[in-house]
Amino acid sequence: MAYTDDEFNARILKCIDEVLSSFGDSPRTLLYYMIIKECRLSREQFPLKPVELGECLGRILGETGYRFIERLTIRQIQASFGFSVKEGSNLSEAIDQARIRFVAC
Repeated sequence: MAYTDDEFNARILKCIDEVLSSFGDSPRTLLYYMIIKECRLSREQFPLKPVELGECLGRILGETGYRFIERLTIRQIQASFGFSVKEGSNLSEAIDQARIRFVAC
């Protein structure tokens, strides 16, 4: 199935939101607030700037915390889109792989 850019970005945001929501609404809300405040990234920019999102989460959560969130998010993307990313991919690479595979040109 092919998605428009907006549909794809919305689906990626949903994956990120589902992962962060698994920790509860308050932690999710706090993380969104900190990302917006500290890193000046709006929620809508997450699918477009995954490297910056990862760097920001790394500063907020530490490297170990970010890597945990990253792994969960990659799994959620794989489940949501029904495909497997290349072994060893980071979040940015996983999003790029999904975009290439599922966004209509």
